[in-house]
Amino acid sequence: MRVYFDENTSLYIANSINVLESRKKEITVFHTKAEFGKGEVDEVIVRKVHENKGVLFSQDDDFKKAQEVVEAMKAYPIGFFYFKQPKKTSYWNLVSVYMKCWLEARTKIKYALLF
Repeated sequence: MRVYFDENTSLYIANSINVLESRKKEITVFHTKAEFGKGEVDEVIVRKVHENKGVLFSQDDDFKKAQEVVEAMKAYPIGFFYFKQPKKTSYWNLVSVYMKCWLEARTKIKYALLF
């Protein structure tokens, strides 16, 4: 399974999760900035994630609200996880929160039939 973390997520967090997941080779984690280029339009990201039968992990409110993105997600169904980042938190606390969310999400990713 291919999982993509969006540009609003730290590249280091995405890469670290990929390293941790690489042992089992069931999930490969990518960062949209590294995979599709910096500043790629959200609708294009949705289409590319769909084409790769992937899952998108985002903390971008546009993925929940922007009409163009909602329409793209209807046209190109993808697995989607929304992460709400805590406000005013230290980097290490943020890493801890991400890892907790990741552990919950990976179980759903692993066993869900997304397509």
